[in-house]
Amino acid sequence: ATTLDQVVLTTSEAERDDPLIGVAKDLGLNTFRFEHEGDVLGRFCGAAKAAGAATVLRVCADNPVVDPEFIDHAVCSFSESEADYAFNHIPRLDNGYPDGLGAEVMCAELLYEIDGLATSEFHREAATSYIWDNLDRYSVLAVDCPAEWHTLGDDIRLDVDWPGDLDRMRALCAGLPMSTSAIKLLARWRHLYGNTRQDLYAERR
Repeated sequence: ATTLDQVVLTTSEAERDDPLIGVAKDLGLNTFRFEHEGDVLGRFCGAAKAAGAATVLRVCADNPVVDPEFIDHAVCSFSESEADYAFNHIPRLDNGYPDGLGAEVMCAELLYEIDGLATSEFHREAATSYIWDNLDRYSVLAVDCPAEWHTLGDDIRLDVDWPGDLDRMRALCAGLPMSTSAIKLLARWRHLYGNTRQDLYAERR
């Protein structure tokens, strides 16, 4: 992505996360570790402060195929708007995006504000859920989805949360170079699976 000044891997201080820190160092990435594993919101605030960030873009670890073009589009759309928060990582507010290719963007001041307001365990663990549960307080931008991305459908889900998701992702990415475009990835998903988000969730029940 060309719009980012730096990339920071944020994780917990748990010993099992040590390998992640090792990978990040090998890649030349900055890292930030937070004591309380379940407090993801606090972790992101700490990372933003340590980085001296004015604007924060959040990519979750369960989205392994986030596309840099989606990131840049989200950042530029946020910068050109007066929104408090912008997103294109999930198909909400009729934005037409597939799940798992984009990101969330907000100013650091908003991140610090919700850090002070969010007290429930759910809002601490799901870092931006406080915004979604208080849409009357904040201006939220559903980043527009270009037609060439929209046409493949917003029912595609690229999260990796369960063993079946990992198997599906490995099959999807097998043999593909890192430079594979989002459009080609989505087309391959449709060719391999073709089933809907509802079907994928039903597989787990």
